[in-house]
Amino acid sequence: MKDVLLAAVSIWTALAVVLLFIAFGWYVVWKAFLSRFKLVRELFGLGNDKTKGGSTQEQQPITTTASTRRKRLHQQQHELNS
Repeated sequence: MKDVLLAAVSIWTALAVVLLFIAFGWYVVWKAFLSRFKLVRELFGLGNDKTKGGSTQEQQPITTTASTRRKRLHQQQHELNS
């Protein structure tokens, strides 16, 4: 009976060590590489993008219409003249 109990504890301990090793490896890979990809974040339901400053912002669609370009150019010229 003692041998069976020892075998069961050994198996459960080995399984726990393996699962902890896998979880730790996944965490390291996530922090180092995978979290940078939008597709992977969306798969895990982490759709909010973090900006370089660390705060989250709502994404606005990028518009490159002629009027937007004119406004930006006007703002840049105004800043240069000031």
